[in-house]
Amino acid sequence: MSAGALRAGMSVESRDAWRPGRFVAAALAMAFVGAVGIFALAVWQSVLYAVVTDALWEPPLSGARQQIVSTLALGAGTTMTAAIYLAYTNRSLSFVDVRVPSLRAVAWALGGLLSLFALLQVISLAFEAFGVSTTQHSTTQAAQSEPSLLLPLVPLSLLIIGPGEELLYRNVVQKGLYDHAPRWAAVLTASVIFALVHIPAYSTGGTTGQLVATLAVIFTLSIVLGTVYERTQNLVVPAFVHGSYNAILFGFEYLDATTGFVAALL
Repeated sequence: MSAGALRAGMSVESRDAWRPGRFVAAALAMAFVGAVGIFALAVWQSVLYAVVTDALWEPPLSGARQQIVSTLALGAGTTMTAAIYLAYTNRSLSFVDVRVPSLRAVAWALGGLLSLFALLQVISLAFEAFGVSTTQHSTTQAAQSEPSLLLPLVPLSLLIIGPGEELLYRNVVQKGLYDHAPRWAAVLTASVIFALVHIPAYSTGGTTGQLVATLAVIFTLSIVLGTVYERTQNLVVPAFVHGSYNAILFGFEYLDATTGFVAALL
């Protein structure tokens, strides 16, 4: 690969700063930021659980209420981690790429959402053909006995999960790598980090091989989100794509669990 091709997609600053060693150091730093987000989620989950059981709901909480608490904790944890990163790196709020989407950005949003479902279908067919199985998210496992916990996840995916995860793993982790590597390397690295932080959610009820296959799926889908963000430079777009994707999946899972609607279609 030529030097010109290698530097394609890099900012002026990153063209001069591109060094493999520096990029590895930056990638490890961003992996730490991503891990802090998971730790912050756990801390906020404990705090919010104590608050709601003291002020709103008596324990033990139902599955749906636990899911609400967990999702609120995710939003608080990712936002707090992003805020700490901005403060530590002396960045202003202008670093957060939030603006009204242009028509071009809307096109990328719709294309990204369709691409996620198309990729999911292709991957599912390939895994079925080769006999590869995956693990289920802990929420999906719990929903098999209590489908109602999926209902709050439909709006929460759009309002909290999509925006929160994209803020941290795209606008902070991915964008934080732009000054150290070509954009494509930042997208790939951020997608690796995004997949790895999902290990706790998928590490129960399956084999190591199934977990690896699941992380590979998350990594592939994350590349779409990273590309959408890189192309539009607008956090609103991947947040919408991510949130809508999750909301649709949760909605269909609920319908299938309660009415067999999806199974009837197949």
